[in-house]
Amino acid sequence: MALNFGDGCKGAGGYVPMAQSNVHPIVGTPFFQIEVVQAPSQAPAILCWGLSDKMWANTIPLPLDLRTLGMPGCTLYVDPYFVWGTATVGGSPGNGKGIIPFPIPAVGSFIGLELFFQWAIYDTSQSRSIPLTWSDGLRVIIG
Repeated sequence: MALNFGDGCKGAGGYVPMAQSNVHPIVGTPFFQIEVVQAPSQAPAILCWGLSDKMWANTIPLPLDLRTLGMPGCTLYVDPYFVWGTATVGGSPGNGKGIIPFPIPAVGSFIGLELFFQWAIYDTSQSRSIPLTWSDGLRVIIG
């Protein structure tokens, strides 16, 4: 099961990026992927993911308002323990899409595992000190 939570922040063209998955997260699914849609197009993007939506590095409570880091209106929802980079494709603001393959091995002990994902996309269209637009969070429970 994949469930969205929280709100992303507005990016290019006033669009708010959204995190999603392409199929249900089931053990033994080699083609599972995490996607971002409605993102700035032709932009570097980072997928942040971890095992918590409550604490970052076991010390900082989540969600974290990113206003203090120069990103007003944006929130960090997940512990960014792991990060993967890619680039979005698309031809206009809000039409950008990014994809990271996330194959799920056929390991029975993964059933019930919760993972939390969030995208950060480079976006100079907003007047933020750090030019990032953030998606909402995505909670994935492997079945």
